[in-house]
Amino acid sequence: MEGEILSIQSGQNYEKGEREKILERYVSNYFSREVVALVRKTQKEYQSDIFGFGEYTRKYFGTWEEWVDYRWLEKYSEVDIDVKTNFSICRTGLMAQTAPSHK
Repeated sequence: MEGEILSIQSGQNYEKGEREKILERYVSNYFSREVVALVRKTQKEYQSDIFGFGEYTRKYFGTWEEWVDYRWLEKYSEVDIDVKTNFSICRTGLMAQTAPSHK
């Protein structure tokens, strides 16, 4: 994913350097956690593979009957899902650089 910095209320410079990397890691981790939480909700609460993960499992079975006999939807609720997102700040939007905050 890519994003823009539109404004920074803290007055800290996040446009370049280590703070930019910290912000990128934070956003990546945030989205990863939220996606995992959503997938877990579909597994436990809705018991429905709305993302179609089962479509990827079918290639491991020789026939359609073998896949049906595997009972994917029953197993879906127990599958461990790992999500990794990559986020980078592509530009700082309307800002040329962070203005110093008034104290």
